Amino acid sequence: MANQPEIELTDIVQAAAEESDAEVYLYFGDLGRPFDETMMDACPREPARPNALLFLETFGGDPGAAYRITRYLKASHSNGKLLLVVDRVCKSAGTLVALGADALIMSDRAELGPLDTQIEKPDEVGGHHSGLVVVQTLRTLQEETFRLFEDHFLKLRARSRYRITTRTTAELACTMTTGLFGPTYAQIDPIRLGENYRALQVALMYGRRLSTENVKADTIDQLISAFPSHGFVIDRLEASTLFNEVRELTAIQHQLCDYVRTVAQEALFSDEPWISHLTGDADPSKSEDKEEKGQ
Repeated sequence: MANQPEIELTDIVQAAAEESDAEVYLYFGDLGRPFDETMMDACPREPARPNALLFLETFGGDPGAAYRITRYLKASHSNGKLLLVVDRVCKSAGTLVALGADALIMSDRAELGPLDTQIEKPDEVGGHHSGLVVVQTLRTLQEETFRLFEDHFLKLRARSRYRITTRTTAELACTMTTGLFGPTYAQIDPIRLGENYRALQVALMYGRRLSTENVKADTIDQLISAFPSHGFVIDRLEASTLFNEVRELTAIQHQLCDYVRTVAQEALFSDEPWISHLTGDADPSKSEDKEEKGQ
């Protein structure tokens, strides 16, 4: 990629900008602070084109940073649209950006992810679990508790040939069920439960505030609670059930993704993201440009 002449990238960027009538931006890597400020600094105060074409590759990060970046881009391009291009991964907090986009442009290999917030596990360095784990655990316990109570109640009534009163049968079934499930419920920490609930509310509130007309009515609720794991793959076909406008990359957008794919791959596993306003920056394939900008 570095051996290609710079003019080639310039031509590709110019073609992409003209095609979408947009300023072209790259954000590859973790969505976090203070890099939300870096992204804001990359946005011109008076964009030459009304729309923003954002190429985003991320495994996620800070939902607050994702929220700020999206709001700033939309405010900077208030007379146009935010068009989000995903070549490969746009997970977790990256999906918040997708909620704020006016259109999603996804390649055949692209994937979004659910919005269930990841919470640090106590006493584990670097360990996380989904905020939905406790919620799903309670839901399962509730279902199993009722099923067991019902089973005890019906069997007691039937085996006594209905000589035991309904009230007595209910009390016996309740005692038996409580004896089995009581120790399990006793292990649930209400403070931890509250923390999980508040963490999920963060994604919900940010999602609602960012949501555009491109987002279908129940999409946010589905992204928070309908998928079985945080890493669940939401490809273009699945995304079309959640968003109104999901389309394939154009030929020129494919060319641009091909040109910067190595940079994106490196940035995804780097400590710092790669951020660039392509319609204003130099060739992102050259590391010396990044050093000069302090990125």
